[in-house]
Amino acid sequence: VFGTAAAASASERLAAGGADAARSLAAQALKLVAKLIPKEWRLSAEKILEQERAHFLGTFPEHSALLDSPVALLSAACWVVLAVYAAYRGPRGFLGGTVAFRWSRPEVLFFPDRTGRNVARICEELAKTRHTLWLAMFVLTEDVLAKEVIRAHARGVDVRVIVDDEHSEDMGSDVQRLADAGVPVLLDDSPTRMHHKFAVLDGAVLTGSFNWTHQASVSNHENLCILKDAAVMKAFSSEFQRLWRTFRKRGRKVSRTTEGGAAKRRQRAQTPPSRGGG
Repeated sequence: VFGTAAAASASERLAAGGADAARSLAAQALKLVAKLIPKEWRLSAEKILEQERAHFLGTFPEHSALLDSPVALLSAACWVVLAVYAAYRGPRGFLGGTVAFRWSRPEVLFFPDRTGRNVARICEELAKTRHTLWLAMFVLTEDVLAKEVIRAHARGVDVRVIVDDEHSEDMGSDVQRLADAGVPVLLDDSPTRMHHKFAVLDGAVLTGSFNWTHQASVSNHENLCILKDAAVMKAFSSEFQRLWRTFRKRGRKVSRTTEGGAAKRRQRAQTPPSRGGG
């Protein structure tokens, strides 16, 4: 009993000390803010606050303790803000508020684009990534983008690439070039298509109809979305990891070749004009 009473007494002293520290901190903050406000404004504000304080005490005398404790006043203010926000957003909006605050407006690029600005925008996102660059691409022949992937690998980014096996042999394909640079590349090695066109980066997912080819960039009607939503990134990351596990078991890894063998296949930076998968 004595031990419990002593512990309770110690807790009360600790709480009182915390409240005193909070009051002192709040007072110092108010003094600092007051110094930044012109004197005439401050006097006017103090008069208005005193009038509001008197009105509050006259209307709600049972809550006078709120005005004596900065901690209690701040807590009450927080609850008021949360209540207003919940009423404004509704239950679903309030519960999803954390995701909503981190939501970023999607960006959409349309092709054909003969200016090269869209490809440069993709390169900008690739250049920013420092940890992850996971690429699942049906056709990969655009040299500019392939070079950016190789640069990411060279600076220590976790780069992995999955490509459709049949299109890995297209004239101008960058698949062997990536493998020769040390980038891990897997082929689906399947009669069906690995038809994805997406990349998972540190802070974004790039996805759409756009194959990473010169033809798709300057000739085809394509789209590419840059998405920075956390839920979208998680979904695409999970899908890539699932594909990677699958093709490590039944797919085929692209091995390095001699420099001459790789150069023989590097003739142009676009896909053959094919209706099947440009």
